[in-house]
Amino acid sequence: MNNPNSSASESTEISNQISDTQPASGVEVAPSTVIEPNSVDITQENENQSWKGSRRGSRRDRHWLMYRAALGGDWPAAETLLKEDRSLACAVITERGDRALHLAIAMKHKKFVQKLVEWMSSSELELQDASGNSACCYAAISGMVEIAHLLVRRNEGLLVARNKDNWIPLQMSTLGGDKKMITFFLEKTGVECLSQGEWFYLLLDAIASKMYDVALKILEKDRTLATVRNEVTALHVLARHDISQVSTTKTAIFLKSILGTTFYGRQSYGEMQADFRLLAERLLAEIQDLMDETSVLELLRNPPILNDAAKVGNVELIVMLTRAYPDLIWQTDNNQYSLFHIAVLYRQDNVFSLIKQIGGLKNFVIMGMDGNNNNILHLAAKLGPLNTRNNIVSISALQMQRELAWFKEVEAMVPSWFIEMRNNDQKKPRELFSDEHKDLVRESEAWMRSTADSCMLIATIILTVVYAAAFTAPGGNNGETGIPILVQRSWFTCFFIFEALALFGSTLCIITFWSITSSGFEEDRFLDILPYQLKFGLSGLFGSLIGAISAFMSAYCLVFVEEGAWLVKSTLLLIYVMLVLAICSRFSELWFKMRLPKSLPRMLSNRKSQSLFSGYDTTVI
Repeated sequence: MNNPNSSASESTEISNQISDTQPASGVEVAPSTVIEPNSVDITQENENQSWKGSRRGSRRDRHWLMYRAALGGDWPAAETLLKEDRSLACAVITERGDRALHLAIAMKHKKFVQKLVEWMSSSELELQDASGNSACCYAAISGMVEIAHLLVRRNEGLLVARNKDNWIPLQMSTLGGDKKMITFFLEKTGVECLSQGEWFYLLLDAIASKMYDVALKILEKDRTLATVRNEVTALHVLARHDISQVSTTKTAIFLKSILGTTFYGRQSYGEMQADFRLLAERLLAEIQDLMDETSVLELLRNPPILNDAAKVGNVELIVMLTRAYPDLIWQTDNNQYSLFHIAVLYRQDNVFSLIKQIGGLKNFVIMGMDGNNNNILHLAAKLGPLNTRNNIVSISALQMQRELAWFKEVEAMVPSWFIEMRNNDQKKPRELFSDEHKDLVRESEAWMRSTADSCMLIATIILTVVYAAAFTAPGGNNGETGIPILVQRSWFTCFFIFEALALFGSTLCIITFWSITSSGFEEDRFLDILPYQLKFGLSGLFGSLIGAISAFMSAYCLVFVEEGAWLVKSTLLLIYVMLVLAICSRFSELWFKMRLPKSLPRMLSNRKSQSLFSGYDTTVI
């Protein structure tokens, strides 16, 4: 069967080249011929010599033609070649050690591979390229599950055939990242085929790829993998996964991208996926079952697993572990940071809100100082890392708003004497905040000024246009009285209402943005005053744009009243709706970006946080 990209003319051309390079006097082998495993004895050394010797004469040409056929999936041309020279099915046809089967699998020519396998014995399927990869390894990487089924059915020894890196197809399949392929090899590969260390790294790879259901299947093969550690355990790796944004379906992703979280639903930070939760519970249950309590605590404390989870906002895993082992909240890392220090440093407000659950003990937990004598409020004063939740906005002024709100919230939660503490650089937390954010303040001021100037320019143009249009009534005026001729029509009333809206909105926009540019840009003003002024000015600009467009539509409908004008009106109405939707979309995007992630500024005090110490069932369902 021809590949869609191949043509009959190419097959004819290759066939003609074959007849020119060597007479058709070879023994013809049909695809259905049964070939014994030892009927063609081709070793790697002989094949390399064959390739080097085939660089002259017709054999080199045949290798090149086979290479072209395998690369393009042209089976008729390949079949013609094989009938003339059966050894091409297994020969090394490139200097880098590629064979026709390897190339066809890499190019995902399924029909070509199926036909070619019929010409090869089961032992020949084990032939490797220069890197020691068999055809099964190529199938594992390319994600061709059907071809992998075919190869393994012909020769189960391919499952344990190792390449020069000592990897088997199951391990190679993790490089491709295809879950179906990994699952297939996982079901076919026995526990004895890999060492415990290899199974452990395979488990870590599955977790790193967020294939939690695959990780569960690996854990089912050897439950002791839960306790294996190489600096960290599988549970530590799982704790480092950011699960703050969970979109279960493509429809949910689409709706959130179009409507935003405000209309579609507020983001649930820290919400576990079902597979993630089940894997976390299973790992913890196996650790508890295989180890005594002292060993379990040592395993979870070194390194501190709660700090890893706090860094990415994995709040439900923190709750699960602290309910089982409450003493973990006292654990600190080498910098004397507890999980709450990490939450403050990485701006994980959902984790920091858990501090309400420990009552008066919170002052003891947050007491730690790092090597530079920074307390937890000093950490809040530092500029947040780029990958933190407060920095997901691209607008510097809004980032400054979030940074300031976060600092004030932490300031309200710590003892008052923390505010006056100085670190080794003799800086109080607020002084450190000003020093860390001085560049951000300058960027924010520049952005606010440029935005205000641009909006004032647009509002001025709109104001000029609508002011002139207000004294140029559609349809003209009565020459004697000066009253508009069409004043009695309903569309005329709509026209003047929208004119007034555009006039009022543009005036409000100009005044508001002028007040922004003429006022100061102190740090505290970025928390509420400047964002509110920005919202107010954008609202005026939005109203003026909608009013100007609506006034134009009203005037057009007022004038075009003759028969047949419905087509023009319908077209203009469609354009009007599209323009309004475009303006609303951009306006809503800016509007909701200016909101803090939670309420301003006391975003933690009124939030319902999960209880840390109530009973928690860690039994695997």
